[in-house]
Amino acid sequence: MTDEHRFRVAIVVVGLALGELAWHHATPAAAQRETAISSVSSYQELNNITNAAAQTFVATDPAIVDLFATVETAAIRWRADGTAPTATVGHPVSPGGTIVLHGHQNIVRLSIIAQTATNAAVHGSLSRP
Repeated sequence: MTDEHRFRVAIVVVGLALGELAWHHATPAAAQRETAISSVSSYQELNNITNAAAQTFVATDPAIVDLFATVETAAIRWRADGTAPTATVGHPVSPGGTIVLHGHQNIVRLSIIAQTATNAAVHGSLSRP
């Protein structure tokens, strides 16, 4: 097990213990095997994400508690603590990677920015329990 994998496992364990946030970065094929979303209520595309202004998914329905998103075109950074990421601060995710968030407040506070000058796209499914 690599140090990177141990770190990711620790993040998931801590997040699950808190019952609010779990993050997993995987290839799309692995994500399809490991992630089950029970009741998808909306699909959203964030396109033309730049490194100048953060974007987020719209989750006005408080029943929305899960987000599964894939990074499509360019590397991004994200944060879900209410503070916008920068091109150098936040969780990095490469194209083909995923973001999985649990908890309505985490989804509402999610903020995404491109890591470089190349515009990024992130597509997500929001679901209810």
